[in-house]
Amino acid sequence: RSCNERIYSKEFAEGLPETAVYLVEALGEDLFHIPGNVPDNPGQLRKSSPSRTRTSSRCFTAPEAEVLVVDALTYAGDLAKLEGAASSERCRFLKADICDFAAMERAFCEFCPDTVFNLAAETHVDRSIENPGIFVETNVLGTERLLEAALAYLQKSSPERRKTFVFHQISTDEVYGSLGAEGVFSEASACRARSPYSASKAAADALVTAWHETFGMRVVVTRSANNYGPHQHR
Repeated sequence: RSCNERIYSKEFAEGLPETAVYLVEALGEDLFHIPGNVPDNPGQLRKSSPSRTRTSSRCFTAPEAEVLVVDALTYAGDLAKLEGAASSERCRFLKADICDFAAMERAFCEFCPDTVFNLAAETHVDRSIENPGIFVETNVLGTERLLEAALAYLQKSSPERRKTFVFHQISTDEVYGSLGAEGVFSEASACRARSPYSASKAAADALVTAWHETFGMRVVVTRSANNYGPHQHR
């Protein structure tokens, strides 16, 4: 969840492109956030990574939804996670790194997305302590490259596409810091990152917000808690 944003239910989602709606539903989001006062035209788009992620086969319950999955296939990458979706003609896979701006720019131009879900991230606090540089590279610079590629793409897009395009940044509640035995975080809580991992995610969130404020790009930032379930270790 992002700070200082209006809350919309899925009634708002009905007005989004099908890809966005079904991806949001596949992620289990009943509520999400979209900044207010979004201009009809993103305006002064400057000339100048779809994300390394996994998706759910539920995305393909939308008759016309198409999904491009971009993954660098590093130590955590596993094509088996796409089982059930990869067999669909409407699911495509691209092995690429979101830090590679040229590759991301080509992906935008060839796939023409109406929504980007940036779930790409180096994760785990312990790993960030051992090698903070890779967290800055992927989580911060990678997000910036995706945003730049999105801007370049929108500049060449139709006014209708500019109005409907959404950049969805998947963040973490760890940007708020730590709680003691009592207390609770809310969207109004200040960011108090305490590790290279959480700091890199907070920085990426700030970039996404800046792209909205500066260029009028429609963005969503979600900050979920750790998930528990049969695939949590994957």
